[in-house]
Amino acid sequence: CILSLIIFLIRYKYEIINFRVNKK
Repeated sequence: CILSLIIFLIRYKYEIINFRVNKK
């Protein structure tokens, strides 16, 4: 369960970074 949560957080964070880069 913890591993799944970590993956979810990483994916969420990566998506935010990608969004910021794409926006800029």
